[in-house]
Amino acid sequence: LAVDPLNPILVLNVAIRHFERGEQQQAERLYLRLVNAPQPAANVGFALHVFYYRVGRFDEAIRWLRHFAIAGRGNVSDVSDSDIAGYVREVAYAYLRIGKFGEATDWSALADSYDPNRIASDTFAFSSRIMQGQTAEAAEIVNAVAASLGPQASTLDADIRSGLGLRHIIVGQYEQGIKLLEPEISFDVLDAGRRYGQKISTLEHILHLAFAYRQTGRSEDAIELLKKTETVLERLIAEGAHEIPDIYTSLALAQGLLGDGAAARTSLARAIELGWIDYHFAIHSDMWAQAFQDNDLRLLLSGVKDEVDRQSAVVTAADAATDFRTEMEEILASREPRQ
Repeated sequence: LAVDPLNPILVLNVAIRHFERGEQQQAERLYLRLVNAPQPAANVGFALHVFYYRVGRFDEAIRWLRHFAIAGRGNVSDVSDSDIAGYVREVAYAYLRIGKFGEATDWSALADSYDPNRIASDTFAFSSRIMQGQTAEAAEIVNAVAASLGPQASTLDADIRSGLGLRHIIVGQYEQGIKLLEPEISFDVLDAGRRYGQKISTLEHILHLAFAYRQTGRSEDAIELLKKTETVLERLIAEGAHEIPDIYTSLALAQGLLGDGAAARTSLARAIELGWIDYHFAIHSDMWAQAFQDNDLRLLLSGVKDEVDRQSAVVTAADAATDFRTEMEEILASREPRQ
């Protein structure tokens, strides 16, 4: 970087490295350096979106997607329908995470119009139902997916099996979830050399499996898994994950499920301080309710709710001035047919 400070490939790679180490401020400075370059790379806007999305600043994630979509409105002809759908689904999830459920659903429908994808549509619909506390409706989605797969479920890709298992557990179908998720759990993914995105996903699976063990009477298995998770998380923090909020929420859940309420509150407070903002999932989660059973979870998360509402208001005001989805539909409508 000292030799070529505006080389987009170099800057993006170093920014990603900083982010994976939990060094958010250093990563953000590098991303914004590219924005101010004489000719910003086409993928800078999406990179900024991913960064801000992963650190819980969804209003900024949406702002940068909007900025670069408008700036590059004449360059969409060569973009495939599947890539457009992927981009639009990212917008849908950002709206979802700040509680703008109707708008998020509209964005998801726009994505489906360019690339109908049953897995993507079901995943979004499930997430939306869960974040609105509509567990019964979410269970219907899981059951429909499981029924469509039938006996093939056990032969599917490991990520699909574990994802389906996780969803079974979230809606209270613990035995089905354990059957699918248990064979896929491995602490090897939590080794120091892996990316934190992989680690966070694995931690989510491990914690839900431990919760399912407890709900089905396998308390000893749950305690063993939770203690091992707590040890690994403390090691990750010592190794440099001290700025990653999801590491602390995972630690808070492990501590809470082990009965250490004071430690759980301390870890959760640190996660919130670092920008954790997944309010709508946590407030409707049975696992979260059990981890913090001696406390008023809504009170603990009141500051998080305030930040979600603030971000939602920022996006609402921006859309009131110029509706982002209308702009995007106009940009996409102007595409020349691909040859």
